[in-house]
Amino acid sequence: LDKVGRLCLGQSLANRIKLEGQAVLAGCGDHFEIYTPEEYAAMEKEFDEIPLEQLKKLGLV
Repeated sequence: LDKVGRLCLGQSLANRIKLEGQAVLAGCGDHFEIYTPEEYAAMEKEFDEIPLEQLKKLGLV
């Protein structure tokens, strides 16, 4: 973390995930994942399309 609390990624990691500018940091249990804003929005849209009953069966709601 830098002095203002930002997580700084190395250039090689940023290049690997095609990150230019802002990122979304998503907590996933015991780890976190880093997405481009576009990737995260697409993932959210997919999740929103899953029927509620299916999410309940998986214990996600």
